[in-house]
Amino acid sequence: MTAATTEREAAVLRRLHAAGAPVPRLLAFHDGWLLQESAGEPRLSERLSAVPTPEAERLLREAIQGLADIHAAGRSVGLADVVPSYAHGEAT
Repeated sequence: MTAATTEREAAVLRRLHAAGAPVPRLLAFHDGWLLQESAGEPRLSERLSAVPTPEAERLLREAIQGLADIHAAGRSVGLADVVPSYAHGEAT
């Protein structure tokens, strides 16, 4: 990550966290690196392979809802002004 990209990512995480989105809390950032709180263990992929199908489906629904919540929080705090839009893999 470049310093500018790190600064933008830090701003995004702070705004999302302040809006109550399910994102890790930013602990520090400097010159191309970020330090975030742990999202915990085990990873979703590990959980999915270790549980019966109904439980895996529930976990996936929760993960999808979490992503939807992050996007909604981003819209509510105006992240479109901070994060570049991408069309066909290129920033616009």
